[in-house]
Amino acid sequence: MKVIIYIAIFIILCPIFSCKENEPKNDSFFFYVPGSDIGITTSKRPGNLFYVVFAEDSVQPSDSVDYIKYKIDVSTNLYFAFDPRNKKTIYVLDSDKIIETNILNDSLKILQDDEFMTLVADTGILATPESVLKYPYVEVWIYPSDYTIFTTEYEPVHKCIKEGKTYITW
Repeated sequence: MKVIIYIAIFIILCPIFSCKENEPKNDSFFFYVPGSDIGITTSKRPGNLFYVVFAEDSVQPSDSVDYIKYKIDVSTNLYFAFDPRNKKTIYVLDSDKIIETNILNDSLKILQDDEFMTLVADTGILATPESVLKYPYVEVWIYPSDYTIFTTEYEPVHKCIKEGKTYITW
């Protein structure tokens, strides 16, 4: 009789534990911007949150580093530009997805679309095959939905530095 009860309990508990959802984990990636001393840590978090932290080392968001927090969806694209001659300034394309910023020493410049394109693109438009960055700007494009990151220097060559997954995890 005890054996039958143990088997019944085992049969009932197995599906319960096997169907338990795994809690989503933070997914972070660190890289240096070409031609500058700026390091970027990107962190994809549960709840469609995405952090971009600007620091020399791989760190998490805190009051002592510059960071931007985004509420993302499948169509969110993030654009940043860097001038290697001015290694501390980071130009950020403004987005309605920004929900929090921590800006220290005015190092982050959040620009509207026209200002950003005029600053970094020779043609004023970055969405065309002919678009070329002004010398010596470096642009970083981040696609959080599949976690792909590209850098573009003043030549029309895109360099993929992190290839994301082809499926959406939320």
